[in-house]
Amino acid sequence: MGERPSHSRTRRGQCGSRSSALAVCLCVTVVVAACDETFDPIAPTDLAFSVFGYLDATADTQWIRIMPIRPLKVTSPDTLDATVTLEHLETGRTIELRDSLFRFSTHGDLTLGSEGVYLHNFWTREDIEPGATYQFSARREGKAPAEAVVEIPPDYDVTVAINQRSSWSATDVLRITGVKHLPFLKASVHFFDGCGWGVNAIPYERRSDDDATHVIAIRKQGAESRPDCGRAWVASRRFWMVGSEATWPSGGYDEDALGESARTSNVTNGVGFLGGVLTKVIPYEDCTFVSEGAPTPDYCELRYNRETATVTGTVREPLCYGELDSVVVQLTELNKDPARFRSILTDEAGAFVFGALEPGIPHSVWARAPRVPIDSVFDPTIWRWVYTEWEDIHTIHTDTLTFVPGQQVQYHIELSRLIACDETHLPKP
Repeated sequence: MGERPSHSRTRRGQCGSRSSALAVCLCVTVVVAACDETFDPIAPTDLAFSVFGYLDATADTQWIRIMPIRPLKVTSPDTLDATVTLEHLETGRTIELRDSLFRFSTHGDLTLGSEGVYLHNFWTREDIEPGATYQFSARREGKAPAEAVVEIPPDYDVTVAINQRSSWSATDVLRITGVKHLPFLKASVHFFDGCGWGVNAIPYERRSDDDATHVIAIRKQGAESRPDCGRAWVASRRFWMVGSEATWPSGGYDEDALGESARTSNVTNGVGFLGGVLTKVIPYEDCTFVSEGAPTPDYCELRYNRETATVTGTVREPLCYGELDSVVVQLTELNKDPARFRSILTDEAGAFVFGALEPGIPHSVWARAPRVPIDSVFDPTIWRWVYTEWEDIHTIHTDTLTFVPGQQVQYHIELSRLIACDETHLPKP
């Protein structure tokens, strides 16, 4: 999804620290949805509410925007006086959502005046269960309840198959199984250059398949150069995907279309759309084979599911700098031929993540910080000095890890400095 302009706002309640990107988009774009509905807010109606939002099984906070269908277009900070619940249809467990008032002082509708737009976002931090079905209900005295049945997709499998051929036309393959619809899918490239860190986003078209299998050709994208920033170096790539069991609004698969209530609504006695999703962020890693003579497959496959393990960690140098970016961290399978070999760089916060680690297989861990140049020669063919020798100023880290099925490991590496903090190495004259 594209970038949205920021809005000044005051609010009761906070967005959760790990809420999904969909929920964030909802918080930012509710003004668009509130002012872009195709019904006439002046016309008399028996409907009580407009409802827009998502239930995401991987978010720590759920947000649902609920507004009264009112005789005037202007909104007010008055209490909504509504009871909003989610009922787990299998267990009967009921969750009551809390109201949170948002004020947007910046909006695109001049007819709303200078007081801003007030919107009610109901929220809960209760867990939403993958594979469950929930009955949503918003009740207000004297009105029929606005209701929707929301089906949450089960956890699904993702495989990234890295092509081992060197041909320029070779592509990798992203295979997603166990979910019918992919309303949102994008890749992101995290890079650094002379101006610092940046991110490029590459959106993919929506995918739908009743067989719940999606096979997508992918290719590693480089970083787009920024003016006057020099060469860009890619640190990591990721896929962000949203799976859904139900079809999404026919008008489109971006959040703006959710404001067009006449196109698709799954809310009875109301307008709008309430979706059920499961969001995943999958690293798009490098993967090759190390072989002592055994034939290597055409693809190096990395499976991300409930059975494989994930290692998330940081690299630090506690004496001088703290977190270290651009550190090479490598994982290699042991006691296998061929063995999978993977290498990534830590990001601007010194963080790294390896997923799709097969349980029961020992892995060697190796980490090395950037070296510094200590010698150079003048090359007359290009009329400049060229570095010819480098030296480590940090220790090299080695270790061995073995995982159990589904394990989530926090693994932090500390590198010792080999020279004093105020000491630098420069090329010899």
